[in-house]
Amino acid sequence: MVDKLKELTEVIENDAKRFEKNLSIVSDIEVREETIYDEAGLDVVKIIPTPNFSDAKPMGTVLPINMVSETVNNLSRLSNQFDLVDYVREKLGYGSRASVIPKFGSEQVDGIVLAIQQMEKGNAFILGDSAGIGKGRQAAAILRYAYQRKAIPVFITHKPYLFSDIYRDIKNIGGFADGRDGKMVEPMPFILNTGNKDESTIKDSDERIIAVPLSNALTLKVCEGLELPKKGNRQFDFYYNCVFMTYSQLSNVRSDTKQRFLEAIAPNCIFVFDESHNAASTNSSAKVLLRSIPLIEKSKGVMFSSATYAKNPHVFPLYVVKTSLRTAVPSLENIADALKVGGENVAEYIASGLVKEGQMIRRERNFGDCEKVTLYVDTPEQRALYDEAIGYFKELRDFSKSRLAIDGIRASIMRKCEELEKDIVPKEEYEDCFKGTTEQRNIIRNGFITRNRNKYVLSYTADSISRYKMFFRENLFYALKAKYTADKIIECLNTPVSYTNVDGRTYMAPQKPIIARRNT
Repeated sequence: MVDKLKELTEVIENDAKRFEKNLSIVSDIEVREETIYDEAGLDVVKIIPTPNFSDAKPMGTVLPINMVSETVNNLSRLSNQFDLVDYVREKLGYGSRASVIPKFGSEQVDGIVLAIQQMEKGNAFILGDSAGIGKGRQAAAILRYAYQRKAIPVFITHKPYLFSDIYRDIKNIGGFADGRDGKMVEPMPFILNTGNKDESTIKDSDERIIAVPLSNALTLKVCEGLELPKKGNRQFDFYYNCVFMTYSQLSNVRSDTKQRFLEAIAPNCIFVFDESHNAASTNSSAKVLLRSIPLIEKSKGVMFSSATYAKNPHVFPLYVVKTSLRTAVPSLENIADALKVGGENVAEYIASGLVKEGQMIRRERNFGDCEKVTLYVDTPEQRALYDEAIGYFKELRDFSKSRLAIDGIRASIMRKCEELEKDIVPKEEYEDCFKGTTEQRNIIRNGFITRNRNKYVLSYTADSISRYKMFFRENLFYALKAKYTADKIIECLNTPVSYTNVDGRTYMAPQKPIIARRNT
């Protein structure tokens, strides 16, 4: 592993030198240094403004330093071959350029073009833009592209409330198409989630209900048909033109029926995996990944959308299936190990390679001109409240160490076990499992498990409260600052200020505060 990492480090260093050499191709782009402070001290990074490859309105983003030459090379080559706005107009079925330009910024046009290019080559695409650049609108464009190709648009995300967000994004770009009657073709989603209908209900920007999930029984009945009900079907009095679901639907108790349905329609689907790093963040992540891979393999196209695509190494099997990683990686275990050991450097190197292949793009917001103000909240009332709360916590901690608390908790556990008719393993027999050599412990534990299967082990440590000290203190600080923070937010929203936009024009608008709860 050490040799592999050493070899990888050399590759990264050579790549960095290659980048410096190739930077001349973007000599017309301003390169400037900004000072960014973090917990480790002072970091100086180069910020590269994103070039404009179309006449759509630029959004004023910047490119990560390790992706500049790859991104500019790809988009320069494509813009020399065809007009990017015309390409989007044709692929998304708009009637004119004037229909495209108001709906998408220049950076969004670039992302859409790259994604479609890869899908038409049978590859997947990773949209790694940071927050505030419109990943949702680009995802909506790919769902519209699916409809234009007579494929089924499938949107998979982390939480069901995001169904309403993507619905609004699709509406904002003009729906799936212009209908024959002149009205837009709106999304009519088959919602696979049925557990909490309120969460999965789709509402428009005016909070009007647009779509609700079917009942559990009817949803499974649709899935058993192994096809999406279309207009004019005889079996149901409803029809759909897309599918919305969360990752949980790939792992719940009814997922076998839903999985068969998804695999049956997958050859005619284009999938958008929203917040794709969350596909492996649940207790059933292995099952979610296992069931996602056949869908990706069979599909007509896939977009992964995540600002932190490499946050979870366990999700990489999804990316390997339809990207150049499938030929570059010896095994999934190797890439997971490399990410765990090499961390951010390895993730950045992989991302750079994907960008070079045209299978990923990332743009960021430049917060260099933002005013950085640190406000300290300290009043006698807050100090008194803090002291009082900490005093109660100390009393609770001291009580948890007392014989009265220990005996009370043990008695409560014993009483509950009697209600459940569960036997309790003798404490001495359980403690024997941790004595002796490793070989002796293994023999004792095997015997212990065989004799005591389905029994309860009564284990309670005195002073179990202290482990929550940091959690309690952190949330106490959070509570103390909540009202002050809310007041400052309201003040910012009610205070118009003058600012110069990226288009050079001056505007008056309320401040838009960013509230950071913690540094992640």
